[in-house]
Amino acid sequence: MKHLLLLILFALPASAWAASGKAGGFSVAPSILYSTTNMDLTEIGSGEVESTSTYYDLNLGYTWGNGLYVGAIYGARTSGDGTTDTTDTYMGASVGYSNNGWIAVLHYLVSAEDELSATVKLIEGSGFGADLGYMWSVSNWFSIGMALNYRSLSYKKYDNGTTEVEADTSESSMLPFLLLGFSF
Repeated sequence: MKHLLLLILFALPASAWAASGKAGGFSVAPSILYSTTNMDLTEIGSGEVESTSTYYDLNLGYTWGNGLYVGAIYGARTSGDGTTDTTDTYMGASVGYSNNGWIAVLHYLVSAEDELSATVKLIEGSGFGADLGYMWSVSNWFSIGMALNYRSLSYKKYDNGTTEVEADTSESSMLPFLLLGFSF
């Protein structure tokens, strides 16, 4: 909870990401990726399996006229096959640069959790991320674009629902995201 309060306080004076190319301002920038995987496992007796994953980030911040961006990020991934669904989350602070539609942002992720099942999760996570992409200005307040997002997270503990155990576990991903930018 302490991390969430720090992020809110950090995001209030500097609220998102100038994708519109305006001379600076507050922005909100959600990004999303949806994927579906179908596997035919009938040869090994498991039948057909379909799983879906939805990844989304919400960036809040401020971009100055010179292109410097400062803000905060909250991200989540939900995945599952309809019977077992899990959610992973992370949040952190961001700094980056925006110029003529191009964006480059670095994130320091101060808090993360990775839900492995309904009762088992990795906790006390932290890490970093980077986004590189391009935004097309649709109007003076709305932009749309694509970015390649990299996330690297390390977890200190494993929680099995009854006890917490020290664990040194990490994960990383690089995925394309659809970006939406709303500037104020």
